Amino acid sequence: MTTNPRLIRAGPRSSDALAAGTAVVTRGFGSALQLGLSVLLGRLAGAEGAGLYFVYLSWANVWGTVTSLGLPLYSLRSVSALVALSQHSSARHLVARSLRLVGIASLAVAIVVFAIGDRILGVFGSGNIGFAARLAVLAGISLAALRVIAETLKARGQANLGITVEYNAPPSLLIAALLVASIVEVPIGGRAAAAGHAIFITAVFMAAAAYVFSSWSAGSWIPATPAAGKIQVRPLTTFWGISLISYGLMAAPYLVLPLFATEAEIGRYGVAHRLVAVSATTVVALASVFAPAFTRHQMAGDMEELRKAFRLSQFYLVATYLPLFLVYVVFSNEVLALFGSDFTPGRDILLILAVGRLVYSSAGLSEYLLNMTGKETWELWNGAFTLAAFCAGSVFLGSQMGAHGVAWAHAGAFSLRSVVSLALAQWTLRRSA
Repeated sequence: MTTNPRLIRAGPRSSDALAAGTAVVTRGFGSALQLGLSVLLGRLAGAEGAGLYFVYLSWANVWGTVTSLGLPLYSLRSVSALVALSQHSSARHLVARSLRLVGIASLAVAIVVFAIGDRILGVFGSGNIGFAARLAVLAGISLAALRVIAETLKARGQANLGITVEYNAPPSLLIAALLVASIVEVPIGGRAAAAGHAIFITAVFMAAAAYVFSSWSAGSWIPATPAAGKIQVRPLTTFWGISLISYGLMAAPYLVLPLFATEAEIGRYGVAHRLVAVSATTVVALASVFAPAFTRHQMAGDMEELRKAFRLSQFYLVATYLPLFLVYVVFSNEVLALFGSDFTPGRDILLILAVGRLVYSSAGLSEYLLNMTGKETWELWNGAFTLAAFCAGSVFLGSQMGAHGVAWAHAGAFSLRSVVSLALAQWTLRRSA
């Protein structure tokens, strides 16, 4: 895509801090919903039911990443650039093409599932884990499409709405359903929670997609630049690799934990993991605002604004995580007790993961800076190396220490990736000075 920096609308840069603040609040509400969902599920279904739901959700994320083909991250960068150039019609066509590609990939997955699914997933058996594995494949289809729509909304400047449809709406609906079921005294288990989640993400996607395409003006049907809306294969495949590795790092513990831990131990790990992941509130929120800004400033050749935006995002991440880190260190037993007495033995796992997240937060939005400024290949190789390190570490430490060993491997992998990404981001900013 060729651009003229003079035609790019840099946008109201002074509003970045305000936009980031409102996005943090919106994402914070989503994290509160997810935390409340974990508490409610732990109370209603116990550690085993919660563990089954966490396994399903992690596998659904993996399958959603596979069928998304890297299009969510690609849409975030490409739609941001097209909107900055006022080429809304090209952006609309790009999103439509993206969803069609997701549909093709999903059809291929569905054929595999219904044709030879038993051979592939039968290794997990026909019990609860087998059910979660099969349902996750189908749920991943809707999840992939929902992510494309959510990133499109963020790229259009509707960060709060994008965050809401991806992170807030599904848990809200599931919490409501669980509360109704508990009121009418219907037994709740991990299977029911997983099935409810799959249904609700499909409904949210359909509503959000209808809004996105209907909200573009009628004039956007005429492409301003026909080639601009085309999808470029090379960056797409790179983004796909990055997405697979990122979600692989998040989901990998739940893929290896069944080899070394019981369902109850997986449930404790899942609660600790989600408590620490509350800090992802600011990561997602800030990325919703600053990732499009990184692209905008880089296209306009305004490297000083790019450096300022990166430093501001780095400050926000550290400042917002430190209080949470101290809460986990000082009141870890009390926090875990909120989920029930079954979860308090997971204190050490919580502390291990919290330390790893502290290193991650210190690196700021380094990964997004690289992805949004044309350095996505560096991040791809960085992620591939850290995923390999985690796989080796989790097998070795997991066999020796069980769930605690997997926690050490996970925290170490995230820390390693963050340090390398920060070094590459700083080198990029210095080189462009």
